Amino acid sequence: MIGLTPTRLAAWDADALAAAARSLADDALVLREVEGVVRRAVQAIQVGQGHTADAQRRSGLAHALLARRVAEQTERDAGVVRAAAEVVGAAVRALARAVRLAGGRGLRVDGDGRIDPGPDPDDARVSLADTCSALARQALAAAEEGDADAARALFGLDGATSIWRSMQGLIAPGTLESGEIAAAVARVRARSLPPGATVADRAAWWAVTPMGEQARLAGLDQGLDLLPDEGLPPWVRDAVNRTRLGAELVRVQALLATAGRRPTPAQLVLREQLRVLQSVRSALRAHPDAFLLRLDSTTGSGRAVVALGDVDRADHVAVMVPGLTGWVPGYLDGLLQDARRVREQAASYGSGGSGTVATVTWIGYQAPGFAQVAYAGAAERGVADLRDTLQALQVRATVRGQEQSVTLVGHSYGSLLSGLTARAPTGIDDLVLLGSPGSGARRAAELVVPVGHVWVGEGRFDPVADLGRFGTDPGLGAFGATALPTGRGRDPVLGTALSTSTGHSQYYAAGSGALASVGLVVAGRGGLLRPASLAPGPFPRPTVRPAPVTAGPARKEGPATPR
Repeated sequence: MIGLTPTRLAAWDADALAAAARSLADDALVLREVEGVVRRAVQAIQVGQGHTADAQRRSGLAHALLARRVAEQTERDAGVVRAAAEVVGAAVRALARAVRLAGGRGLRVDGDGRIDPGPDPDDARVSLADTCSALARQALAAAEEGDADAARALFGLDGATSIWRSMQGLIAPGTLESGEIAAAVARVRARSLPPGATVADRAAWWAVTPMGEQARLAGLDQGLDLLPDEGLPPWVRDAVNRTRLGAELVRVQALLATAGRRPTPAQLVLREQLRVLQSVRSALRAHPDAFLLRLDSTTGSGRAVVALGDVDRADHVAVMVPGLTGWVPGYLDGLLQDARRVREQAASYGSGGSGTVATVTWIGYQAPGFAQVAYAGAAERGVADLRDTLQALQVRATVRGQEQSVTLVGHSYGSLLSGLTARAPTGIDDLVLLGSPGSGARRAAELVVPVGHVWVGEGRFDPVADLGRFGTDPGLGAFGATALPTGRGRDPVLGTALSTSTGHSQYYAAGSGALASVGLVVAGRGGLLRPASLAPGPFPRPTVRPAPVTAGPARKEGPATPR
């Protein structure tokens, strides 16, 4: 069908297609019974009654064979129609969801499936319109392609050819093999993403894919390059990345087994890859509830994004970005322990209706070492990937019709990356800057975060928090952030004693004031915090001028793995 519109798709009856498939399957059963009846009748004919009996037996067997082949053809048609019903049903439901979501905010669906955010829209309406448009666009494409593939499988592009092949199938044995039937059904169900698909496209594509096809795709080796991408469910990305982790470990260990006493540069790269892979495997074993959302051992010290808890079902999600030397080898497990404490702290405030919590440890960029930490280049290079992660959370929540709050927590140099990312719409509800040398902004108002939801925490005797290296020091009143309590006191909800957060690396320490403050913000209860006053620390401010955003030597991060 060409030119499918939302109105025409909404009128399609997937249940009627499913009923037709069941009817065809019932007809095939009747034909199988007819074949059995005829064969039993043939066997009952007595032998030795002349040519008439022989002819009767041959005629009966021919009728039985014809009934069997018609049954096989009918079963094939039932399979194709059943697959078409699944595809059309998923598309109709997805389109209805897009229209419902858009209508709830007063948006209108155009004839081509595009959803107009209206005049002078805010960021939330634009994001909703983009997500709903992608959902409608993918629904229309899935239905149109599935319908065309089903028509080809049933009747071909030209009727004469299809009828001739069907007659051949009834006359010549073995023309329509079971493999061909399965291939026809698979063509109806399968639909690949076009090149350059956006996060919203990927989320929408998955939403319109029938459940049976989703399970098949998640189990295919050839899906490894597609399914880990942002916008797809965490369980799918985790399954694919764990498979990739095992395969890469075997491959790298096999290559290193041939290394001599003086390894080549390529083998040194392999050793670093092995460290990355082993660190990820060890961390996953230590945290059974983890989801491996991203894995890349081919660049620098590797990249990994690991969630604790199901980010698709959680009411609150914290995305935690580490700073200096926040690398996979040697650091991932410790960073996950920090994330677990934040998750448990936020969840402890659930008695007030805060709901479930998930945390994401985001080592999705090449964190700087000591030689690069004074420059903004590493943070700049991570902005696009972090923005995709945050956008994916927003898009998937919209597609599911779920209210979900997202807090972006940046520690140290990670606060610079978080601030640069928040200069454009990401859908985050809160931004927390801990021990920040600067967010890349002069004022909190430059960040696309709800007013009053930019938080800054400074521990006692933290020299980094007073640097102001990248823009205005977030701890200064002129910046406009809300100061988080990090000292001793009482938990405003639990009433427990809180210790003072001291130094640059103790913001997530158990029982600390900083951990409690971060937990309350993540749980959506930051309003209970009593704003603190951040006096200048005991360390003198540096005399260097704030670094421009583009400063710093670029690091080459292309694939370095020999194949």
